[in-house]
Amino acid sequence: MPGTEQNSINGERNEPPAARPDGGFAGEIQDSIEMLFERFVATDGMAVDYKALHNSAEFRDYELEVRKLADFDPTELELREERLALWINLYNMTVLQKVGTLDAAASVKDVKGFFSRNACSLGGMDYSLDDIEHGILRDNAREPGRPWRKWRSWDARRHSAVYPLEPRVCFALTRASSSGPALRFYDVAGIEGQLYQAAKGFILNGGVTIEIERNTISMSQIFRDYSADFGGGQGVLKFIANHMEPEDAALIRSRAGAMKVKYHTLARELNSAS
Repeated sequence: MPGTEQNSINGERNEPPAARPDGGFAGEIQDSIEMLFERFVATDGMAVDYKALHNSAEFRDYELEVRKLADFDPTELELREERLALWINLYNMTVLQKVGTLDAAASVKDVKGFFSRNACSLGGMDYSLDDIEHGILRDNAREPGRPWRKWRSWDARRHSAVYPLEPRVCFALTRASSSGPALRFYDVAGIEGQLYQAAKGFILNGGVTIEIERNTISMSQIFRDYSADFGGGQGVLKFIANHMEPEDAALIRSRAGAMKVKYHTLARELNSAS
């Protein structure tokens, strides 16, 4: 957002990236994405210097590397953590690529098919942003508001899915629009803690508010849209309690089932840094 503190934007990398458990080509792509995030994404994850990003030599190198994904078989990633990190980072980087080509006054909401059109190719198969989110990271779950699963049973892309589905990806994937989570880089070795912090940060920074006098809990509509991933309404409350400060967590647990639930949209947006 304009005026956001941006300590990392246009900063220089001080040391080489740590070795990754996956190694090989997937690790090289991760290193490239991490470097771009460090240089062009604000520390708080809420601003991106799109112009500098797209004009940088590092971005051109990334574009060359990402084309090689067409020959990379994502099923080679055996660890769940490897798949989570690669697909989350690839999703977020693809959003930055696509947003950077839009007119300055345009929004992703103005672009038909922004999330549903093919965005990248891995192992000879095409993926849209929706494919990555619902097919891969949510293990072929139903999209919010739709009665069917993302892919048919015979779709070979299902073999690359994360199993079991990861409910916290809804706090990790950037929407480049209001109500979306902050933008971060996710590392294979530390992804469990990073996802926990992403969920906690989202919840404590406007994602959830409690009105004690009204016995009401107001939460982001993300919890409504992805309720099934958390095990339904009570599962959502339990998840929220596990990521809140002790006093509020105790309040939720003691009143679970009795509190009124409201949903809201966060009044914040991922913007250009310029």
